[in-house]
This record gives sequence, structure tokens and C-alpha cells, in this order.
Amino acid sequence: MIKKVETSFEYCKGLRMYDSTPFNALKTHAVRMNSPEFHLKRLITDPHRLTDFSLNIPDFFYDFSRQRLDHAIRNTLMDLAVDSGATKMFAKMAAGKTVNPSENRAALHTAARGFLDSGLKPDDPKILDDIQTVAQNIRIFSENIHNRRITGTRGKAFTDAVVVGIGGSYLGCEFVYTALKATRHSKSDTQDRTRTAPPANTQHLSSGPPYLNLHFLSNVDIDDFCRIISRIDPDTCLWIIVSKSFTTTETMANLTQVQAFLKLHHLNPEDHLITITAKGSPGDDPSNPVLDSFHMFDFIGGRYSVTSAVGGVPLSLAFGYETFERFLSGCARMDRHALEAPVERNIPLTAALISIWNVQFLGYAAQAVIPYSSALSKLPPMFNRCTWKALAKTWTKKTSLSPARPAASSSVNPAPMPSTLSFSWPTKARLFPLSLSGCSNPGIPGSRSPPKEYTTTRNYGPISLPRLRLWLKAGTMSGRPGIFPETGRLRWW
Repeated sequence: MIKKVETSFEYCKGLRMYDSTPFNALKTHAVRMNSPEFHLKRLITDPHRLTDFSLNIPDFFYDFSRQRLDHAIRNTLMDLAVDSGATKMFAKMAAGKTVNPSENRAALHTAARGFLDSGLKPDDPKILDDIQTVAQNIRIFSENIHNRRITGTRGKAFTDAVVVGIGGSYLGCEFVYTALKATRHSKSDTQDRTRTAPPANTQHLSSGPPYLNLHFLSNVDIDDFCRIISRIDPDTCLWIIVSKSFTTTETMANLTQVQAFLKLHHLNPEDHLITITAKGSPGDDPSNPVLDSFHMFDFIGGRYSVTSAVGGVPLSLAFGYETFERFLSGCARMDRHALEAPVERNIPLTAALISIWNVQFLGYAAQAVIPYSSALSKLPPMFNRCTWKALAKTWTKKTSLSPARPAASSSVNPAPMPSTLSFSWPTKARLFPLSLSGCSNPGIPGSRSPPKEYTTTRNYGPISLPRLRLWLKAGTMSGRPGIFPETGRLRWW
């Protein structure tokens, strides 16, 4: 009961943000920004614009210099963050307090990497013990697969794995796998499945035994299933069923297809099926034997589950557990930055505040997130998943509509390849904020980033659709290069 009262108080405090002094000041700033002297083309003429409106930490650079804001607006946004207690709420979330009042749950995806030295620790030590136990099980299982101590029914080593899930049960894993697989130097899924380890002098993320190719099955349409089985050898394929409740309609329908496929090829499910599910769910039932089962936790939501067993099992099979742990370490570094960085230097908080500014005050109804790197092509679907789930939170505890204005998001192919149709979903000439993301270091050793004159795409904040099409087609967007080959850093616009 105490937790519920505390959460309710914090929730009401968040709603009072809409009548706070900083919030009302931002309304005035929004009116001011519509005058000609504050047009973006004038703001970016400041020679210190990039320095003053960018944030930099090791391996990550965030540039918001093309957003429609000035120093006064940025300072007021920071006041809004302090007034609303945003950083305090993040600290409570990381500690394991109840921050989901509708379901009376914690949201502890940060704990999935909390067992690392750099990770954030929840208050309850048993949580870390349980997570570390699952992580150790993942390590042992993936090593046994790679070393061929675990094989299929006919004794053949596994070469492929199919992740069967929907929504957050696969989107995060697919995003990370697509981003990292070029670094592994494996052949394409459509090529010969026989793989050998790369030369010993080749630098890459993971070395040693051959790793598994991943495939993702979420659609219940039979064409998707047929496409996947045409690419795999039944004898050497592992099927990973991901569902917290193990009652998800689409996932169970696909599981039925998988079981029929295994039976057709005279393969035992207990040799080729593993489950990732909640403890005690139907997928964790000993009466339905599988090769192995890994537990999900109630306090980790699907869209943030990639650092749990949901991502840990497939990614460890694809790259090795050591690589997955490096990924966890990077997440832990950003967790700690979000918790400890001062408001004015906090990258996630600044990005959130700018989103609030664009949607709540400037009135933009949409935002586009466009990866410049093809390796990040699965970022927009993952971003959309997080956004759409957040839109469901626009109702208050008393079932009244929150004062917050939601914004739709656009999922677009990697630039500079988007077709005209990709940008035609809003009304023509409507403005919306645009974000680009890219990687400066190519995943394949020996390759180089394009010369700077070919990497000039920039974030101009809110731009019109016709101008966006022209710029992407002609490659004439002016500004400093968006990728830094000399520093090896990811840049987020």
C-alpha cells in the first residue's frame, strides 16, 4: 500500500508539470520562435552553434544544433526536467521502485545488465542473483552449441536459429543482430550454410567456432514460414520460441507450424526447440520437454527486453556470449550516464526534452527517425514499437486523457535510399522533426567510410517534405559532415 501511495504521488507530480512555471514559459518561447528573426536558418549562422548544441561522451555524439531552440529554451527545458523530477524518477526506476502504477510493477530493464561491474544495482539483491543465474545459463548453453556438445536429432551441429515471437519479443533482437552481423563476416543467409572461421589475423567481434545465422518469424502468414524453411536445413536448425505468457495467439500459431515441420522431418522437439518464457508458464512445463528453457522476468517489458534472455540467447548463439556481454556493457554505460550526468550534459534526458518541445509546444504531429547506415535499418521499427506503446500511456490513472500530446513516428528505409513514397504519408509540405543516425566505423575491417563530401546529410530539425525529397535525391544538404571517420564515434542527429 505504501508503494502505491508513493507512486500515485509521483504520478500526480508529473501531471502538475503541465501547469508549472517552466511549462508556461515554454509556451511563450514557442510563440517567440515563430517570428522571422528566430528562423532556423538564422540560428545556425552562429559559429558556436554546433559546440553549444551538442553533447559528447566516449563513442557517442549527439548533435541537436539543427533543432528549433536557443539557449533560453534549452535552459527552460532543463528547469522543466528538474521541476518534474525526471532524474529522480529514473533513479527510482533503476532501484526497482514501482513506476508502472496501472499494473503496480517495476520497470527494471536496467537490472538486466546490473550484474556487471558498471551496471546499475536494484535495491533487492535477489533480482541480480536471478538475472545472473539466467546469464550464466545462456553462457553455458551457447558454448555447448558452438562446441557441438549439443546437436540436433541426427547429431549434426546447428547452423541456423529461428526466433519465433512478435512485437518486443523479436524487434530488439532483430535490430541488434542486423547491426552486428556484418562484423561477423559470415555469408549471407541465402548462400551456402557451411561456414568456417575467418583468418586468425582478421579483427572482428567474435572469433572461434562457427556461429549461427538468425532468422525471425513473427507473421502468421504461411508465406513467411515458407520463406524461412527454404533457407534452413531442418537437421541443423534450432527454433527459439519467445513468449512471456506462452499464450500469445500469433506465436502459438507459428509454434504449431514449427511442431508440424519437425514431425514431418522426423525430428524430436526436445532436440530442436528452446523456449524463452516466464517461470511456470506453459512453455516452462516439464511435461512438454524442450531442449532448454530460459526465464523472462515480469519487471522487464517486451520492448526493452533485448538485454534479457529474449536477446541474450539468440545473440549469444549468433556472436558468442562474450559479444553479448560487451553489448550489455555498452547499455550499462549509457544507464550510468543517464543516472549520473548533470541535467545539462545528459544525452537521453536532452533528447526527451527536445521531443517534448517539438510535440507539446511547437505542435509537430510526427517525427521521422532515419538510419544513415544500412546496419541500423531495423532501428525505426524498434523505435516505433517504443513510441506506440508510449501512446497507450496517454490516459491518466482516473481514465481521463493526459494533457500530453502524442506524436506519430515514421519508419523509413536507410538514407539516402528512401523512396518518395516513404515520405508521402503526411500531408504534403507539412513540417516534422527529422533524426538521422549512423556509424562512423565500418563493421568490416579494411573498409572505409565515404569521403566527407559524400556524407553531408544533416538534421535540419523540422523541414518540409518536398525539400526533404529534393535534398535526399540531390545530396545537397549543407553543413558539416555527419560521420566522423577519424574519431570512430556513433553520431546521432
